Amino acid sequence: MDKNSDALPNGSQHNEHLFIEALAALPEKPMVRRRQNTAYDLVLRCYASLKQAKMKGHSYEDLAALFERDLSRTITPGTLRKYMNRAAKVLTGEKVPDPGEADHASTTSSVPIKHAPQSVPLPKRAEPKPATLPRPALYGRDPRAQASEDEFENL
Repeated sequence: MDKNSDALPNGSQHNEHLFIEALAALPEKPMVRRRQNTAYDLVLRCYASLKQAKMKGHSYEDLAALFERDLSRTITPGTLRKYMNRAAKVLTGEKVPDPGEADHASTTSSVPIKHAPQSVPLPKRAEPKPATLPRPALYGRDPRAQASEDEFENL
């Protein structure tokens, strides 16, 4: 036996044995199909109409309110925007990761990142330095008052 089973209290080995037998006796479960009629599925089916509404000037907030009013489906404007972007990629044939698999997928991207073209840096203009005031004295005295006092001290 392994060292973990030696550390179990009396009677626990019997319970562990029963547990292992119960696990072995479990019947095989059928694979659960992906949920149907989700908000994303709805956005995917209605994408063309949603895009036309966006082109007419309607906001994601307007469209989300329409979902609530006509379909009794709650969707936030941000989620609607995300789903529409994903649907656009799916409909154009771009490979889009399944959101259910996103938790298990690598966080590194295999798609090269497009960088902005290198621009030529503009020469820096030398700006005149502002006139510096003397440091304020202790207890937050006004620097201008301190400067005038310093001016009289030098006489």
